[in-house]
Formats: sequence, C-alpha cells, structure tokens
Amino acid sequence: MIVILYEDDHKDRAIALADAQTRSKRKTIALPVKTKPKEVPDLTTLIYFGHGTPVWVCTLKPQEMKENIRCWKESNAKLASVELITCNATHTLKGWQPFVDKLKPLLQLGYQVITRNIKIKALPRNSKGIIGAFSVLLEDKRSRTWCYIATSPQASARAQMVRHETAWEVTKIFKVIETDYALLNIKNTITKKAATVGYNYMEAVRQLKSVRDKDEYELDRDYFVLSGDFRDLRSYLVEF
Repeated sequence: MIVILYEDDHKDRAIALADAQTRSKRKTIALPVKTKPKEVPDLTTLIYFGHGTPVWVCTLKPQEMKENIRCWKESNAKLASVELITCNATHTLKGWQPFVDKLKPLLQLGYQVITRNIKIKALPRNSKGIIGAFSVLLEDKRSRTWCYIATSPQASARAQMVRHETAWEVTKIFKVIETDYALLNIKNTITKKAATVGYNYMEAVRQLKSVRDKDEYELDRDYFVLSGDFRDLRSYLVEF
C-alpha cells in the first residue's frame, strides 16, 4: 500500500497519480499532508507530493518531516520507504544543504530510532553539480504526464543567473530560483510546446528533442530533461 501526502494545491494531481499507481497494481490512496498519521493496512511507502525548496518540502521543514514520518511509522510497522516527488529536493543554493541531505541523517539519528532503516528516494540530481543549480517538476492531471528539468551550476552561470548571497532570507529563495534563467528558458520552451499538444509533457519533450534549431531547444550535458506518464514517474526516483 502507498499513501500520497499532498500539498493543498496538488490535490487533483495527487488523486490522478494515485489512480495511475492503482491501475498499475500498486494500491494507492491520496491524503492531505496535514492528515494525522494513522494505521493504514500494509502501508509500505509514503510519498510527499507538493512544492519543494532546500528549506522545506510540502510545507514541512526537515525536522518536521522527520517527526511526521516517525508518527506514520509508529502506526505502520511495514513502512520502509519515503519518496519526495517535488522540485528542488536534491538541489540547493550556495551555502545551503539540499533538503534530502538534511532529512536523511535526521531519520537515522540514534541506534534504536524506528525510522533508522527507512529508505529515502527523490528525483535525480544533475551530475554536473547541485550547488547553485535547481530543478523543477511539471505535471498535468488531464494528460497524466510529467516533465522534470534539472540544471547545473554551469548552465545557470552561462545564462547569467542573478547573483545571490547565502545570507538572503529564506522567504526570498523562490525569487532566486525564479531568476535561474537556464531553468526558466527550458521550462518555458517545454510549457509552450505542451500547450499545443494538450499539455502532454511527454509528447512535448519528444517533439522538442527532434527540433534541430538549437536556439529553440538543446538538450546538453549541463542540464537534463526527463518525462513520462504518471504510471512510470516513481521509476525515475533514486535512493539517497
């Protein structure tokens, strides 16, 4: 059994994702992230599905998510895996740790802690670097397709990313991410194409990969783009 804990504005997409998983013979239910942890028969996997930054995912800071996971584990002995399906869980600003790197040691802290052996999975990092790089996940509930874009520090630098200081307030993190022009350029190109094909992100990426005009789209080693439908999204997660 899988439980998807969704942020409020991800409700419809979470329900669509849960249905796609159930149709693939992985019984899944979707609940608000604010749901009080409870016993769910044969629960093995928790998915947090919502917005993400280096500071919080689905409105929860690392310590808060750790406590939330602990409470779910107390009621569900079979819980063995936590998955973060969100933007920026594995990338970060200069001077910050990625969210996933802060969460994992909290779950393992203490020899007898019940969350010690829980596996953490998230969408992949850019192999060219994660400091000063960002990622975004796009999904559409109607086409049930998704697209994940991860830039690198090199791509961001080439796109003349606006400089930022590590002392910036947490509330300004989104502004920094939104000025990562490398990410925005790719995101806008894919979104524009998706609008012409019923917001089917998988088809949009397929068509763009065949475009030879490099000014419109180029898939190079400084950023990568993944896409698919809701049935296969979880297969792209990697363990941390």
